[in-house]
Amino acid sequence: MLHRIIINLFFVKYLFFMIILCFVMPLSAQSVEKSELILKWERLASRADEVLEKSQASNDTLKIILADLLKQRKEVYDTQVFSESKISKLSEELEALGLPPDRGITENTIIASRRADLKNLIEITTVPFVISSGMLKRTDFLIQEANMILRERLTQKLFSYGATPFDSGLWPTAFRDIKGFLSRMVRETMTVLNSDTQRTLFFQKIPIMTVLITVGIFLFFIHFKGVLYGTFHFVANPQSKVFVPLVEVSLNSLSYLLLFLSGFVVIQAFKFSGLFGYNGITFIDALIPVVVTLVCSRWLSQNLCHDKIRLQELGGLVVDDGRTGSKFFNWLGILFSISILINYLAEAGSWTVGTQAILHFPLLTLTSVFLFQLVGLLRQNVSPQTDDPKEQLNKIKFQLPIQLQNLLRIIIIVAPILAAAGYLYAAQKLIYPILVSLALIALSSIIFSILYSIFDAFSDPSVKVKGKLTGSRWALVPVLLVLVLGGINVPIIALIWGAQSSDIHEIWLRLNEGIPLGSARVTLPGLISLVVIFCFGFALTRLTQRVLRNSVLPKTTLDSGGRNALLSGVGYSGIILSTMIAISSTGLDLSSLAIVAGALSVGLGFGLQTIVSNFVSGVILLIERPIKEGDWIEVAGFSGTVRKISVRSTQIQTFDRGTVIVPNSELISGSVLNYTHSNSMGRVRVPVGVAYGTDPRRVETILLRIAESHPQVLKDPGPSVVFMGFGSDSIDFEIRAFMKDVGYVLAIKSEMNYEITEAFNKEGIEIPFAQRDVNIKNFESLKTVLSDEGVKKMQGKKND
Repeated sequence: MLHRIIINLFFVKYLFFMIILCFVMPLSAQSVEKSELILKWERLASRADEVLEKSQASNDTLKIILADLLKQRKEVYDTQVFSESKISKLSEELEALGLPPDRGITENTIIASRRADLKNLIEITTVPFVISSGMLKRTDFLIQEANMILRERLTQKLFSYGATPFDSGLWPTAFRDIKGFLSRMVRETMTVLNSDTQRTLFFQKIPIMTVLITVGIFLFFIHFKGVLYGTFHFVANPQSKVFVPLVEVSLNSLSYLLLFLSGFVVIQAFKFSGLFGYNGITFIDALIPVVVTLVCSRWLSQNLCHDKIRLQELGGLVVDDGRTGSKFFNWLGILFSISILINYLAEAGSWTVGTQAILHFPLLTLTSVFLFQLVGLLRQNVSPQTDDPKEQLNKIKFQLPIQLQNLLRIIIIVAPILAAAGYLYAAQKLIYPILVSLALIALSSIIFSILYSIFDAFSDPSVKVKGKLTGSRWALVPVLLVLVLGGINVPIIALIWGAQSSDIHEIWLRLNEGIPLGSARVTLPGLISLVVIFCFGFALTRLTQRVLRNSVLPKTTLDSGGRNALLSGVGYSGIILSTMIAISSTGLDLSSLAIVAGALSVGLGFGLQTIVSNFVSGVILLIERPIKEGDWIEVAGFSGTVRKISVRSTQIQTFDRGTVIVPNSELISGSVLNYTHSNSMGRVRVPVGVAYGTDPRRVETILLRIAESHPQVLKDPGPSVVFMGFGSDSIDFEIRAFMKDVGYVLAIKSEMNYEITEAFNKEGIEIPFAQRDVNIKNFESLKTVLSDEGVKKMQGKKND
């Protein structure tokens, strides 16, 4: 209590200060508007203080107060942001005027007048900013206190002892409560029938009631007989996979919507009759959520086991003939709807805690049994590991982790025990959120299946549709769908498990307010706009690159290396520009980031010397182009084709299909042999040896004819044959010829060798091979050793 007195004294002092400011400073139309906001906020704060101090208000009243406080907080925050922005702009304009002149120096009258006006405007605008700061602090305090009271009440209710259903002394009371409610409902109806006026009105309403009931029966007949499928089945062509799940789910939804409307029309017909009093109307009103629950559970079960819906099975709920998991959903929907009906009747009939415990315990126990079996299905049908990408994608089935399944089974077992021990409310808060959460996951699974089937239809080569989504860039679309559905489900699951809507609203407001970063503020909408603007800039960069690659650059005289360098430069420039524009859209001052980057570069420069060196070398490679993509080079002992030049390294693909990553600094500082730097021409050398005694001129003529006849050999400069010298076994020659494409050097050399072999065989020219004569000096000694006696002596020594 002391802290509330201190805080109230602080705000009284603060309000007094604001009133003085309002009187001292001149008022404008805007200040009048701000004073109205102050009065409105003060009234709300006083009402909230009164409600919170008494601590006797109901939860609904506290929730209304919370909603009003959050709404008021949003208005106050907007006022603060507006005032802060206006003060910042006025201050910048005042700084632009420069410092006032020293004493004794006369300033220009226009500048002096503008300086005085700006100071006056800053003082006036400071009042709403100061006021809103204090209002925000007090509003935050009131919101925290209201949330604390609600949480304390929820905790107290969870751990409060009610009544055990096994107490036989409570059974007569429960029987009297149920009998009393039914008796009152019948008595109210009899009172209406005994009244001549009410009876006359009832007979007058019979035609309208008949029409409503007839319409309800007709709608039920359409659903039950499946007339929609008979009428619209041609839409879902079984031979086409496109949109079939969407059409089937839509027809199911429309059919069950008719089922709900039939029940709703019949319920409204009985309510319109006027035969029922307060208890009867309460019973009829309770039937609407019961019908909604039954229809939704049946819709879920129907879509979970539909054979035409390519459903990503909900963790194995759809097994065998597809009826196992759906059967559990049907029974759980029935049990949950009965529980809702009991809650309505208990509130209307003021039933005792013992009566509610006796009625709810069997329902909660049966719900736990079915949920236990449902989780058992989740556990039994765990998908095995697979390397197939499609199978891995199908494993995005909203399967629950094993640890979470074990935790759910423990909770399901504990909940009936708590209910039997007298803690019914705690047991309900454990078991029914699990049921609703599983229903939400099942709904998300159906939605994901529909969206995935549509995506699969556009990416499956066997399906003939326009606008194919092929390529690895679309492979993460299903994962993105899962993330979006998960993000939508998070606040819903939080509400299911007891979070207040005010909590979600407060979190959303906090995210929108963001966090201060220097003179700017990073907010959730700002981050979203940052991502959207960057993605748009990135897509525009890729589009520009594609247009340049396919339409513009082919019409220029640039070689492939220059084109790749230009495309790389456009890509890097576009990404950098998109990043800067995206960051600027959030309100961040890039100049401050540049100062921070400059300070960091001093400390990180020594540690990142190699990376910076490689980056600079990569830029030099793109500008100078000593090598380009597609070149055949030799560097650091490796020979291969340049596949990619990035800002840090260059990828070289060897002729063995291996990839060598070479840092760019080595390509700049070291020696590189580039076979295709200026053009693709190269020289092939084919060594040939012939036996001694062969006419060299004849060999030269044959080799020259073979070289000149090859289609890849250039005519100018023409090929030549060089007499290399006299070898130990042959006379050595070498064909030297320039070819059109050095990439075919091995193929050309192999083809020439084949032709040389054929030509030499035809001309009778021998290609010698090395021959050696071996002279054995101690032949007699070896002969003795290799004789039979020598072998026996050697075996004897070995045995010893």
